[in-house]
Amino acid sequence: MKKLLFVLLVLLSVPATAQNILFAPRVGLNLADMTNAGGDLKPGINIGLAGEYMLSEGFSIESGLFYSMQGTKVSENGVTVKMKNDYINIPVYAKAYLAEGFNVFAGPQFGFKVSEKVEASLIGVSYSEDLDMIEPFDFSIGIGFGYQFKQGLQLSANYNLGLTNTIKALSSFNDIEFLDDVNSKNNVIQLNVGWRF
Repeated sequence: MKKLLFVLLVLLSVPATAQNILFAPRVGLNLADMTNAGGDLKPGINIGLAGEYMLSEGFSIESGLFYSMQGTKVSENGVTVKMKNDYINIPVYAKAYLAEGFNVFAGPQFGFKVSEKVEASLIGVSYSEDLDMIEPFDFSIGIGFGYQFKQGLQLSANYNLGLTNTIKALSSFNDIEFLDDVNSKNNVIQLNVGWRF
């Protein structure tokens, strides 16, 4: 893990004047859910900076650093509960340009939790509390496609499939283990817009 982060930092620290290094600030919509939570897609945003290293005219490696609002939303009997889990995500994608501007990409993503909160509301009354039940690290696989306009505008859509359990086994209370066998993974659809320079 440390070696991977070192390689990413080296790639992103290469001078931007190199012709095969491209950068793109990017922002977009997240539609997030957690498996086995019985919830609906929770909207949020993701924002960050991508760096793309062109290996050839039609193939590149893309990484970056993104702040991502994730979690899930459950609504039942007039009560709405939102799990708000925010991450710093580092994707590492292999990216292929199949036609002029059109590209597909896939690869691993490493997520580091920065905050978690549960928010509940009932008939206009809201309650929120910080929690500590989500694992600090998340690993997922991302796959997607995009279009790169010649002027610099880029559009993309991707799906991140979580592979690690996000729920911690909480401590026991009166010899009862809480959430000891719960397995829940992050799933996120992302629709992004950026500008490459």
